[in-house]
Amino acid sequence: MESIYSKAVRPISFVRFSYGALRCWQLHYSICQIRILMGRIIKRFIFWLVFSFPFICYSQHTDNLSKDEKAAFGRLDNGLHYILQPTVGVRTEYRLVLNVGSLQEREDERAYAHFLEHAVFNHAIDFPNRKIIDTLSNLGYQFGRDINAYTTYDRTVFSLSILDSSLEKLSLNILLNILSKAVFRDEDIEKEKNIVFQEIKDYKQQIFSEQKLLASSYENRLPIGQIKDVELIEIPKLISFYRNWYRPDLATLIITGKLDTAQTILNINKTFGKVFTPNRTVQRQQNYYSFNPVSDGKLYKNKDSSLKVNKLEIIRFTESGLMKTKQDFRRHLVEDLYKKYLVSKLRQANTMIQYESIWYLPHQNENALTIKSMSEDEQINRLQSAASVIGAINRQGIAVDDLEIIKKDFLKHYPSNAYPIEAKNLADAYVDEVAVGHNYLSKTHKDSLTLHFLSQINQEDINREHNKIWFLNKKNVSYFFEYNSALFDINASVLDSIWNTALNSPLLLSNLTEKKENHTSKLIFNWNELPKVKHDGNGLSAILEESFYAGIGVTEFVLKNGIRLAVKPIPNVKETIFSFTVKAGLNQLLESEYPYYQDASYFIGESKISGLSTDIYNSMLIERGLSILTYMSEDATTLNAVSLEGNLEDLYELTFRKLYAYSMPVEDFETYRKEQIQQLGREQLSSPFDQYSSMRLKKRISFYQSGDPSFEYRLKTKEDWAKVNLNNMFRLFDLSARNLDSAYILISGNVNIEEARNNFVDYFSHLKADSLSIAKGVFRKSQTVSIQNNNPELADSTRVEAAIVFLCQMNGTLKDNVILNIINSLINAEFLSFSREQEGLSYSPYTNLNMMGSKKPKASITIGFSTEKRNLERMEKYSIELIKRICNNTISKAKLKSLKNTIVNNKKSHLAMATPQMWVEQLRTYYLRYGTISSLEKYEVLLNSITASDIQLAAKRLLSEKNYKLFYEPYD
Repeated sequence: MESIYSKAVRPISFVRFSYGALRCWQLHYSICQIRILMGRIIKRFIFWLVFSFPFICYSQHTDNLSKDEKAAFGRLDNGLHYILQPTVGVRTEYRLVLNVGSLQEREDERAYAHFLEHAVFNHAIDFPNRKIIDTLSNLGYQFGRDINAYTTYDRTVFSLSILDSSLEKLSLNILLNILSKAVFRDEDIEKEKNIVFQEIKDYKQQIFSEQKLLASSYENRLPIGQIKDVELIEIPKLISFYRNWYRPDLATLIITGKLDTAQTILNINKTFGKVFTPNRTVQRQQNYYSFNPVSDGKLYKNKDSSLKVNKLEIIRFTESGLMKTKQDFRRHLVEDLYKKYLVSKLRQANTMIQYESIWYLPHQNENALTIKSMSEDEQINRLQSAASVIGAINRQGIAVDDLEIIKKDFLKHYPSNAYPIEAKNLADAYVDEVAVGHNYLSKTHKDSLTLHFLSQINQEDINREHNKIWFLNKKNVSYFFEYNSALFDINASVLDSIWNTALNSPLLLSNLTEKKENHTSKLIFNWNELPKVKHDGNGLSAILEESFYAGIGVTEFVLKNGIRLAVKPIPNVKETIFSFTVKAGLNQLLESEYPYYQDASYFIGESKISGLSTDIYNSMLIERGLSILTYMSEDATTLNAVSLEGNLEDLYELTFRKLYAYSMPVEDFETYRKEQIQQLGREQLSSPFDQYSSMRLKKRISFYQSGDPSFEYRLKTKEDWAKVNLNNMFRLFDLSARNLDSAYILISGNVNIEEARNNFVDYFSHLKADSLSIAKGVFRKSQTVSIQNNNPELADSTRVEAAIVFLCQMNGTLKDNVILNIINSLINAEFLSFSREQEGLSYSPYTNLNMMGSKKPKASITIGFSTEKRNLERMEKYSIELIKRICNNTISKAKLKSLKNTIVNNKKSHLAMATPQMWVEQLRTYYLRYGTISSLEKYEVLLNSITASDIQLAAKRLLSEKNYKLFYEPYD
């Protein structure tokens, strides 16, 4: 099962939201990620309004933090605690929290807590032979996503995520069996050891993590354990550990989401009430003050020849306890304000240094200055600058005006309340309260405390925090240096000398200057002052067709010119997402033209509105809480716009002008082309992402999936760059935007259907398709690409990240799509069973179905895993056998039903808690792929009509054991 602390040991805090959340050190990247403006600037007068009035909802009668009034807290006679809280949505989240982790293990019990978390799933009295997993899997729930567990230093947590609230009794019984009915058999234990071995081999400990835990109780207590510890696990000791720690009086049941509180309490009593609690007192609460690391002033080094820059971290630990009282909350708020202040001063001094204050395990902050440099002189200069700023703040203290600016900025970026808290996030927040007493606060209580204490925090609070971190204990410092020796090296004595000297340098810091709001747009900007684009008068007669899809709650309108509008209102949200997309993209180009349009999407996205200067355009977006992004993909052209306040009129006006009344970024384009020409002939530096095995693998797989030799084409001469023409890029954009019969407008969020329809008619009904529309059927030629076998030469013992990619031949119908989803789920289940459960060759294998294109759709199924290189041949052989078996055999009715349940749950999971942006993306996918969203509503009808014979016949047509490739990279 997933062990969070086995991935990292360094947690993060988001405004002190979660103690249990851990910092993820493995970076994950997504292609074409769209960034939108997520916060609206709060006007200056609001600040004064906020601090001029008392806060009625805040009570000073007690220092205890408030409990959410919607939650029910209780305790059974046997000691089992429970927390129940209903939330909106269809999902119900279950957490069984046990107050045991690696800190509770004796020396002869190393790795027992984590291993037991795995072992309890294998065999239980009511669910023998792994029936816990099988029972839920047959209902469509996925191991790892809906059924999971993790172990940390101080807790073991089992989680179920259930869509059907009628499964409450089953869910409770599963958790009961985990808590008190697990049975441990020799064959299960040996198999589970192999699985845990693979998990340990996959684990990559953070650089310097051991040094940062020195002399604390966490040192050498990593929850995942070591292979030698797991090898020594014995069943009698495991049973003893289970009986000692899996007890009602050390357990808490958390249930959030769709539930009837009164009925759930009755079900909990009936299910857990008779569980026996041994007459032995064990402390529920953890000793969370046991983390006392030694900052020994040493310089710790890690040599890495692949680094492009060297990185020095200067670390100081300071106490910062859990949030249990209102004064704790105030202290955390002071720390957050101080962090913003120091970051602003470092930026003001142009130090190019990053400062982080991270809540490190239970009761300390890790305060870190990070300095990145390519030369020794650069390192010294930046270190001197940082120390000079630290020293100047100590001498001068924070100014009154600076504190006011920091407070205002804090409010501007305070988390919005756009969505109700989801059941999953709420359950996980309560886990922290259960495990260590870090209280969960509702949004209302958090807002009240924030506003109250923000008005009280003064200069002395910030100055005291600065002194505590940097001057109270001068020995409280350690240095951590990741370096490429080809750049430069350093030593500890030089660092100390530079730092201590620069602390006393005569630097005088000027006060921060408040960012002035640009009121230019308020004074002169008005849509009506620009040439008119809105064409009133056609009326509702312009609408050819209107449909309502009750199953998904979407209303669709079709204009006589072919443009479709789909409106999906979502209650209780502020923003509105508006998307215009047309089924015409870069695939309209000839193969020979494509290289000259590689950056078209970027420059089209940089266009502004005709008649507005860049400054006024940008100010208008900020002032009105708007953002917009235009891009061209292989088979579509899309504009995504957001109004944070649901201003639909602005969204229509902005989008229409960006489509048909834009101004081109001429200066940016010319600068870019000159820079590219200057780079000709120089060595191209590899992307910093290429140092990660997952990114290298993804890049190679994408090339293989695309089947296009122009995928990585680069212009190499001045003559090539002379052919790159901005006018041509926008001509392609113009022609694409006029393909009205394949144009779709999608709106979701805070939207009124009638208003959306009327504006749709006014803005778009007068449009006509361009007479120069691109001829149908002109696409770049599809080629078969020969991919060279460029997997690296590695020793058999090397651990690799691998992927086996099967290309699929499909006709683009919804039925093919559904069947491929079923096949993907089948492969996932079978490969997981083989590689993890049966053979113990991989800890967390996965499969991924990738659909590409719409006019000429392609697909691929990727089987991903990590293992030793010596196992690759075995994995590859099994994958081929699995594909053959699917093509040549009819699956059972029971298996088909289980797979269909999985597909239905995947769909429900995605749509049930979907945000406006997720709805827009889902609707866009169906429009581009099938030209209609009716298939989205009829998805389950089609799914249920598919037979086992349909799957076998389609598999023979879609898949081939010969049309695949194995990729691997050394695992990092």
